[in-house]
This record gives sequence, structure tokens and C-alpha cells, in this order.
Amino acid sequence: MKKNIKVLEIIDSLGWCGTKEQTYLITKYLSKYFNVELALAFNHNEMIEKLKDTVNLKFYEVDNGSKRRFNLKNYLRLYKILKTGNYDVVVANSSWAFNYILAVYPFLKRKPKLVAMRRSGFLPSFFSKHFKYRFADKIVVVSKDVANLLKEKNFYPEKIVVIESGIDLSRFKPNPAYRKELREKFNFKENERIFINVANFQPWRKGQDILLEAFSKL
Repeated sequence: MKKNIKVLEIIDSLGWCGTKEQTYLITKYLSKYFNVELALAFNHNEMIEKLKDTVNLKFYEVDNGSKRRFNLKNYLRLYKILKTGNYDVVVANSSWAFNYILAVYPFLKRKPKLVAMRRSGFLPSFFSKHFKYRFADKIVVVSKDVANLLKEKNFYPEKIVVIESGIDLSRFKPNPAYRKELREKFNFKENERIFINVANFQPWRKGQDILLEAFSKL
């Protein structure tokens, strides 16, 4: 049975990336326990297709590149969603989604709790710390290392909560026929191990250098 708590997840822009993937997973599985809705950009077809039968979708953003940040109608639409939605908790799944929220938050009579997601491992700027994240009730980070980094820098340690990124294991299934086909295509021997990392190649941020070093020792 779902708890009587209403949550609005917010994401900005179109396209698909790690942040969108995690927003999708969090929204999908959180909806099993709470009343969850998702605010997103118009024509975000990937997210719409994945969640249209799972949660209520609220559209607020016209994504026309960097110009979207200066489109007053985007802010007004989000304000109306927040004003009429009677939410208990609002989750900003990206830095710019949080900016959208903060722009309209002061005008809300009923102010929901604010949760800010921090998925990157670098320290936010002085400006972001004092004029942005101080308004968050909780700051969710995706690893213990990121949490320790922020706490060491006294970045609102009392607000930090670790929720590690999830993986939908149902999407990964053994396929012997496909395995054989790929090994023959790339001329891999049967006893050779293959490791795949699906991500932007950013060792300083995603740690591919650590993965490669670890794989070389197996």
C-alpha cells in the first residue's frame, strides 16, 4: 500500500544520459511506495514512452537549447504545477532543475520539502553552496566517496544522504547466441574476457582509468 506522501520529480531538457536514466529508475520504483509525478520537457519522447503508464506526467519546459533558461513561460508552467499539485516533497534531479525550482519557490504559499540530487563528484562553487544548496532540505549523493568529499569541505554535512545509483537488472539477460555472434565478429577467443563500459569517456569523473587497471589484473 502506498504511503500518503505526494512527490514531484523534476528533470530538465531533452535527450538521454546517466541523469535521465537515474531519474527514470527513481521515479518508476519510488512510485510503488508513494504518489509520484514527474515534471519534464515537452516532447521528451524517451521519458514519456517509459513512464506514461506508470506516473502522471506534467509538462513545463520547451527545450530550445540554452535559450530555455531565459524562457519565462517555462518558469510559469512549473510554478502552476507546484502551486496546484499539493506536493509534500519536490526532487530536483539535475542542477538546472533545481534552478527552475528555486526561481519560483519563494512565491509558493505551501512550500514542499526540497531534495537536491548531486551525481557528480566535484565540489560546487561558493555561489552554489550559499545561494543554491542552502535551500535544500536534503542533498542526495550517489556514493559514499562523494558524501565524504562534501562533508570534509563542510558542505552542509547535516543534509547529506547517500543513495547509490540503481541498476535495473531485468534488462540484462544472458544471450548465448548473441555472445557467440559477437565473439566471431570481433575474433575474440572463447577464453578471453570482454568488459564494456557504456558512458562518456571521462576518467577524471567516471573513473575509467581505475576500471581499466582493475580489469588488466583479472
